[in-house]
Amino acid sequence: MMDVNATQLAGVLSFGIAAIACYSAWRRGAAAARLWGWISAIYVLMAADVLWGGRYMLSDAVRGGLRALEAYDDRRLWQSGLVVALLLVAALVLWRARAGLGPRAVWLSLLAPVFFLLEATSLHAIDAVFYHRVGPLLGIGWLWVGLAVLTTVCARRAVRTRRP
Repeated sequence: MMDVNATQLAGVLSFGIAAIACYSAWRRGAAAARLWGWISAIYVLMAADVLWGGRYMLSDAVRGGLRALEAYDDRRLWQSGLVVALLLVAALVLWRARAGLGPRAVWLSLLAPVFFLLEATSLHAIDAVFYHRVGPLLGIGWLWVGLAVLTTVCARRAVRTRRP
């Protein structure tokens, strides 16, 4: 039997509830319904990955590849570049949401996958924040809960303002 800690449980439940809300927005024909369907699928994958740990396997594979290329000592440059790229994507998402370029709720819902990928970069400075215990959960768990709540609220609002 798999041991599940409180942070994993919070992530699975949060992403699962958000996936259901997004699925509901898709099925009920909310504005940008097709996008809600895709976001629902992404959240299902994130919920599964919280238990499966694919992002850690990816990090391990990249580390192994860098060692094989004898480039492991230079990994911080690549990690930093990836972090900058992900933060730029997050900034673009927020800018598009604020500028009203498409459904704001859809753009805000895409923040969780960006932070999910940010965790996979495994940069020590980010890990120190994400894996710091804050009450019963690690910091990343609280981030997952907050982003999933934001997505759930956005999906529910999209259903209420669905297209005619």
